[in-house]
Amino acid sequence: HYKKDCPERTGSARGVEVDDLMKGAAERRKVYQARLEGRKRDPAYLTMQIGDQQVDCLLDSGCENSILPAHLVDNEEVESTRTKLIATNGTEISVLGVVSVMAKVGKDSIPIEACVSDQVVEPMLGIDWLVQNDVHWRFKKGFIRMGRRTYHLKPRESGKSWSRRVMV
Repeated sequence: HYKKDCPERTGSARGVEVDDLMKGAAERRKVYQARLEGRKRDPAYLTMQIGDQQVDCLLDSGCENSILPAHLVDNEEVESTRTKLIATNGTEISVLGVVSVMAKVGKDSIPIEACVSDQVVEPMLGIDWLVQNDVHWRFKKGFIRMGRRTYHLKPRESGKSWSRRVMV
């Protein structure tokens, strides 16, 4: 016969009450959340100047296309595109167009080719930008190298905890 249909079955699994199992799972979740909240934030942001604004740009090797918020670019520079961006939850992200801009890191000018959206709040530099600029990311040390230059990264601001994933 099947376990679920067993007439001798009680509310236990291997001698442990089901309520105790559920309580244990809830406690493990609390511990895991506490570890995440107390965890040191890893540096993944590069401070750049785009136009006249100093911004922290998320470096995201899991994002296929770089994305800039619309407020950072001049509307006249945005070119139309057929690119569609989809978030992992399946919703479409509005794409106003694509743009090529020069950003500054310190005294260095660095090109960015990106989609422009009015639905993102911070610049995300994806794998396209990392490859285009031959970026060598030293995760443990918290810096990147482009050519002979080294740029230090910083962690996300305290209090911001987002998970982003964009598909093309």
